[in-house]
Amino acid sequence: MHSISNGGDESAAVARVVFRSHGFVRLQWGSRIESGLFLKSLNPIVGDRVVIRDPQTVPWVIDRILERTSLLKRRDPGGGKDQELAANVDDVWIVTSANQDLNPRRLERLLALVLSSGARARLVVTKADLCPNWDDITSMLGSRFQGVPIHLISSWSGAGVSELEATLQPGLTVTMLGSSGVGKSTLTNRLLGDNRQQTQDIRGDDDKGRHTTTSRELFELPGGAFLIDQPGLREVRLTDAEDGIEQVFEDLAELEMRCRFSDCRHQGEPGCAVASAFEAGEFDSDRWDSYQKLKREAEFARAREAKTTRLRDKERGRKMSKMLKRLYKDRERGDW
Repeated sequence: MHSISNGGDESAAVARVVFRSHGFVRLQWGSRIESGLFLKSLNPIVGDRVVIRDPQTVPWVIDRILERTSLLKRRDPGGGKDQELAANVDDVWIVTSANQDLNPRRLERLLALVLSSGARARLVVTKADLCPNWDDITSMLGSRFQGVPIHLISSWSGAGVSELEATLQPGLTVTMLGSSGVGKSTLTNRLLGDNRQQTQDIRGDDDKGRHTTTSRELFELPGGAFLIDQPGLREVRLTDAEDGIEQVFEDLAELEMRCRFSDCRHQGEPGCAVASAFEAGEFDSDRWDSYQKLKREAEFARAREAKTTRLRDKERGRKMSKMLKRLYKDRERGDW
């Protein structure tokens, strides 16, 4: 049980959201796990630490959500809203497999999402036993993702898994992000020491995975760390990820700052540091294109959010004006 300020209510306690599916949640307090009730406006997600009013009364009622140390979110592919994936995550394992799923641009996108959340990132390449060009993959990832820990593993043979497990300190919360079928559930089962999560391999015809995890759930691992298992991501649209993008492409962001003109478009202007570095072979065009694409996407997301805020404020002002007019009319009629 965590120490909290409960406003004089000695019966309050802090629990953690360990399961969320649609509007249903399960909470853990100590060794107990119970269902929870909450107001729609709260919207707790897996990983949240929440104050429950009275742990002796079931179902537990969530009073408030404590401040989050990190928040993983993406733009919902099916709409304009942000989709919150997990809260209070310390480390995120970006999982890909050593086959055609190994897409550097997709990894850059996921890495930007993670770094913008406030969590740390690791790259985990699964099914390494099926990969004949192990050294080539290591070299490519190491040069493209400098400073990011990289683990090549095989959940079936166990190669590399012990080194990954060694990063799981007691109390640490981790989660995995990646496509369906890349081996997240298999790795989860190995870490848990059982076959709790159903597994499904990538389809051979199109290299796409089938979803085997359909909800988000937090598990306590044997060593005392916590793992949030969640569905695979078919599409990753960024939101509020500008800081993460600059961290992923730190060298390119610094080059842009060294251009002679602040509004340089890097298309042949004099004193363009980007053009000079490209001609010197310091980076390749594919990585630059990826950087520019993610920046445009982040700028669009920021503009969309600003527009949504303006419309929300306008609607709030309209309702307030309507309410005041009604009050003035009531006053003129002597109704109050």
